[in-house]
Amino acid sequence: MKVDPEWRDFWRNTYSSVLPGYHQNKEHWNSIILDGTIPDKDIKRMIAESYDLIVGKK
Repeated sequence: MKVDPEWRDFWRNTYSSVLPGYHQNKEHWNSIILDGTIPDKDIKRMIAESYDLIVGKK
């Protein structure tokens, strides 16, 4: 998921299943392992923030 660099480390430090983006710029992208350790509300928040960052570029 695309992430604001200000939040990148927060998510990575909060959940061990959030990792630097695989095959993407590690500064702006996180990979999420959906193993049940991240609450749904936080996954939905990351999706919404990623969507806003991508769509906002148009």
